[in-house]
Amino acid sequence: MISQQAPEATQEFIQQLRSEIPEVHFDRMTRLLYSTDASIYQMMPIGVAFPRDADQVAAAVEIAAEHAVPILPRGGGSSLAGQAVGHALVLDLSRHMDQILAVDPQARSVRVQPGITLSQVNKVLRQFDLMFGPDPASADRATIGGVLGNNATGAHSILYGMAAAHVRATSIILADGTNAQFDAFKPKDWQTRARLPGLEGAIYRALPEILSRYAGPIATRYPKIFRNAAGYNLNLLADAENPNLSTLLVGSEGTLGVITETTLNLVPVPKARRLALVHFDSRKAALQAVPTLLQSEPAAIEIIDKTLLDLTRGRLEYQHLLTFVEGDPQALLAVEYAADTQTALDDGIQRLKQQLDRLRHHQPVTRRLRQR
Repeated sequence: MISQQAPEATQEFIQQLRSEIPEVHFDRMTRLLYSTDASIYQMMPIGVAFPRDADQVAAAVEIAAEHAVPILPRGGGSSLAGQAVGHALVLDLSRHMDQILAVDPQARSVRVQPGITLSQVNKVLRQFDLMFGPDPASADRATIGGVLGNNATGAHSILYGMAAAHVRATSIILADGTNAQFDAFKPKDWQTRARLPGLEGAIYRALPEILSRYAGPIATRYPKIFRNAAGYNLNLLADAENPNLSTLLVGSEGTLGVITETTLNLVPVPKARRLALVHFDSRKAALQAVPTLLQSEPAAIEIIDKTLLDLTRGRLEYQHLLTFVEGDPQALLAVEYAADTQTALDDGIQRLKQQLDRLRHHQPVTRRLRQR
């Protein structure tokens, strides 16, 4: 239920914003549509703007700052923890700022605007046999801005890690409405960049002191886990061979600036993939097997439990897809291998067999081959 205390925009704020951005809405219906995302939360925004370019984003940020109105950049609204809702001026970047600006197959990079979806980018990149590595399940609706905002990963994080590892450069609008360009530089150039004017220079002046003051906690308190999307990525800047403030933006959920353009690193598309569906008589046994099976160097491991299998069996349109299931297992592990040759795929399956033998696993294992 929407709180009756949801904030309302002042007429002065509305008039100023409309003088700079043609598409901005403060009606209740539009605000209701943007009060929810893919989470369980609902918060009424102050208004919704659809900027067409970086200049309009900058104008929105500057005017909002003048009126003490929070800014909330939003893409596909696929966030699961309420990151895309708030009592703020929502900037929907998916309507107009959704273009691929350049592809460089030799450098394996692509320059895009934040409102384009990941699946649209990868569709264009397929002609070059390239793709963006992280592959969140929401790729058909998650925008690049959102992928970077929450430092997305995906089923193939074993191979490609998180989004922070694949961002090369960003153009952003800072809190004062100025534009900044972040990319990699040599540590000796901190002082050079600190001489830049305005807020951008102030950021380069402040960060080394922050990194030095909190060097101990940064080194010891960040979780030593494979996938971590909590907090700002100061750990990726500390002692970096080529610091890049873009990695600090990734995972910041739009709180440090609004990305208007980004250059991303790409990876080759594997020529073939093979799935092994490993059956288990309990979910616990399946989960306990994962660390051992990781030693077979798979591209991905995903669990399919009995609840999902039973729901699939109960739907006529999906029943015929369960040809890979033998008997009535309590859980499956979908273990994927990716390579450019069939021999390499065969080697992966052989390594899997060896690890299953270590586990004394005697349940069925079915296989599927996927050509690209």
